[in-house]
Amino acid sequence: MQPIVYRLEAQYGDQITVEYLNAQTNGEQAFNRLNLPGHPVILIFAGGQEVYRGFGIVEEDVLRAAVEDTLLAYTSSP
Repeated sequence: MQPIVYRLEAQYGDQITVEYLNAQTNGEQAFNRLNLPGHPVILIFAGGQEVYRGFGIVEEDVLRAAVEDTLLAYTSSP
C-alpha cells in the first residue's frame, strides 16, 4: 500500500494531508478510537468527517477515485 499512497501524496500533496499510523508502535489508541479491526486500512476525512474507509489492499484506481471524488465534493461544497 505504501507505494500507492506515496504516489497519491505526490500527486495531490497540495490538496491533501497524508497521515501514517502504525498500530504496533504509535497508533494503537487511534486504531481503538476509530474502531479499526486491523491493518492496512485507508481512511479519508473531509471537513473532519470520515468519508471513505478501505480495508486490506485497495487498488490504486479505487483509492485515486475516492480521493478525487472527495476533493470534488469538498471543493464544490458551499
